[in-house]
Amino acid sequence: MAKKNPEYGTLILEKTSREVSLNVSNRKVADVVAEFKRISIHGDHLAANDGELFEDKRRFRYTHVNRRRFNLAVNHFQGLQRLRSGKYLAISGADFTEPTSHIFVIKMGSRKARGAWGSNLLFSKRPKASDNLVKTIPLNRKFPHGGGMSAVGDILAVPLEGDNESKIVFLNMADPEDPTQLDCDIQRPKIAKAGAVAFAKLLNGKFVCGVWREVKKKPVGRLDFYISETTDLRDGFGKSQAGSKETRNVATWSYGDMKFSNSADDRGPGYQSINFIEPINKDAGNGVTRLYMIATENGSDLSPLQGGPDLVDLIEVLIPEDISNAPGKIPTLTKLDTKQFFCNREYCNLDAGGGIYVDPVSGFSLYSCYHWRSDDMIKLSEFRAEPDPKSEVANIDNAWINLYEDRDFGGRCLSVLGRRESTLPDYGKLFVQGGGFDNKVSSVKYQIPQGFTYRLYQKKSFAGEQQGQDVIDLNGTGKIQKISNLKAKFPNLENKISSSQYV
Repeated sequence: MAKKNPEYGTLILEKTSREVSLNVSNRKVADVVAEFKRISIHGDHLAANDGELFEDKRRFRYTHVNRRRFNLAVNHFQGLQRLRSGKYLAISGADFTEPTSHIFVIKMGSRKARGAWGSNLLFSKRPKASDNLVKTIPLNRKFPHGGGMSAVGDILAVPLEGDNESKIVFLNMADPEDPTQLDCDIQRPKIAKAGAVAFAKLLNGKFVCGVWREVKKKPVGRLDFYISETTDLRDGFGKSQAGSKETRNVATWSYGDMKFSNSADDRGPGYQSINFIEPINKDAGNGVTRLYMIATENGSDLSPLQGGPDLVDLIEVLIPEDISNAPGKIPTLTKLDTKQFFCNREYCNLDAGGGIYVDPVSGFSLYSCYHWRSDDMIKLSEFRAEPDPKSEVANIDNAWINLYEDRDFGGRCLSVLGRRESTLPDYGKLFVQGGGFDNKVSSVKYQIPQGFTYRLYQKKSFAGEQQGQDVIDLNGTGKIQKISNLKAKFPNLENKISSSQYV
């Protein structure tokens, strides 16, 4: 176990210096709709040790246990973002027993900094000591509810709710274990709710921030928009009037104004996280900025006590250039797609933490955690996108193999990413998305560089060498290859794979 992490409710962050250069940009995406469609609906399980933070009077904090003076079960994780540094992620939380909003910084030391992580629980039900909670950031006692966050470059936007007021704070996470706070809060003294936040750059270089909140009357959702004063985020957002602390809200969009590319729905979603994605084709003409918003939720009003579908919406957002100076003008939002993801209990719930990570090279990864920690661990899932079908790989570190439980690439999936952790002598000892995987393979997708071969064996410990009878060779071409029905191509080997390795 890593060293004990003592902070819980007293830390005050230093302000970000004006002399520090800020990284406030993510990769611009060529085809957001296509990348969204390629995200797998089944996730790999991960976990991190909780850093021995929760001891003594706090031993029940952020668990489902409801005990007076020790824990209120309403304490739970709220948002999740993988950070630009690659090996770190941040989880927001709300503690109403000892009122404080939190950011928990986790370092996944066993995982690589670039690309999807893959499961760190393949060989054990517990993570390595290097996958650990390394920093706890108590944010604000007056605003004890931290919501769904958004990360652009090194900057993490965090929504906070207090007693009939809310605010958005911005943290510089360039060094995730020693963050600082930007002096550019969005103050909302008359608005109690701020459930989730997203921000991005406009065509003119200024920043737009969208804050999601729920209201009691239908349509239930509102999105409040704020525009930065300049192209430097540290200059903040405009005030509602001279001498006021309240930040100027330039427009409020209602879910009732949603347009639909296909048939309309009447869900009335309660989004838990939202992220803006910047496309390459950001200019929609006439000064209008085109963004996309990825929004997550669980469809049950009683989640996690009562299960519901874990849903993610893809929405196009068009923001007029003159929105700051045109009262009554609002952005245009069009829902393009909705996907249902499949979460295993305690490893994922999109009514708790969720968030999209835009990999610096290619692909999206959707991350989600459960409401509470369990077994001294914080558990989560990673849903990664497959590469572009036209892509080719030349480096073995970028190779991937997906072995599916069902035909046509359905059911649970054993993912082998790169060469690390690719030698698997006994599938009976693996933990794959909640269960064992011996004699389970029915279909395969893979992308392996030319000159490399990954071999599947019918027997444990790599026994056998007769192609098509007791082994299957997956020969690399650099391109994505598929076997949708193992039985049709290898009649003797469907549901009979027990080990695998590169040869």
